[in-house]
Amino acid sequence: VDGRRQAVGLSGADDNLTNLTLDNIDQIEVVRTPVSSINGGSAMGGVINLVTLSGKGLATPQSSVSEEAGSFNTYRENAQSRGAVGNFDYAVSASRQDSIYPALSPGYPAFFAPGFPGQADQYRNTSYRGNFGYQVTPDIYLDLHSAYSNAYTSSPGIYLFPDPTASLLIENWNLSPEVVAKVADFYKTKLYYTRDQQRQADNDPFLANQLISFGSSPQGAQTRLQINTDSVDWQNDFQIAHNWTVTAGIQGDNRNYYEVDNVLAMRTLDGHDNNIGGYISSQWQPLPGLNILNSGRYDS
Repeated sequence: VDGRRQAVGLSGADDNLTNLTLDNIDQIEVVRTPVSSINGGSAMGGVINLVTLSGKGLATPQSSVSEEAGSFNTYRENAQSRGAVGNFDYAVSASRQDSIYPALSPGYPAFFAPGFPGQADQYRNTSYRGNFGYQVTPDIYLDLHSAYSNAYTSSPGIYLFPDPTASLLIENWNLSPEVVAKVADFYKTKLYYTRDQQRQADNDPFLANQLISFGSSPQGAQTRLQINTDSVDWQNDFQIAHNWTVTAGIQGDNRNYYEVDNVLAMRTLDGHDNNIGGYISSQWQPLPGLNILNSGRYDS
């Protein structure tokens, strides 16, 4: 997002892509070739970059409010605004979506607790994104990107084996300050730091009714997962000649995570990993239409 690598989940992909909205998004860039030398191993198949809206350079603020409605009690509201005051600029957005699908067929009554009314299949998503920037000097720009999402999803299972009370709650927040500086006509540098936290709660009180007879907790079967990620990226661009650019930099990540299972009354996962990598890339165009690209990276 805006050139900032997003934190990854334990599966190796961003666990929050499912709940990512296009609020405050200006355009989407896709690089279809491997760019892992600059962006790391997760970019071996390419990169998708979401470019957000900015209030930079706007003479007057721009704002919008929208409301959508559809079948299955689906509603979505969105409000966003952007603008600039002197050297300060901002762009913020917030949205909410609610959907309630029909309750599941009762299926086999034996799978349900006596008198249990069943639960509709629900989805709720609250999202926020805010960008704030300040032009310190003509050559130095500071910005802060922030994001938050909270998504609740029912996971009632299939018809033959319904589990009508199961749900998954995913919460994510992200803060990322950055400084971009033009050191010389031929040299531009940027440095950003990102703090990302993902929290998931998988809750299943109906399953607990079946497990209590085996001595499990009466609070229900619940697992809680948390992933904390700190990232730093320092990138330097050198314009060696009008047709030759060299990019070099370093990246670092530190991630710790744990999962708690209340049925087992213990942490079933507790660990951390970190990585630091350096890269250099050369882009040379000796003739119009002919581009020669070379790059290398080392990670530890």
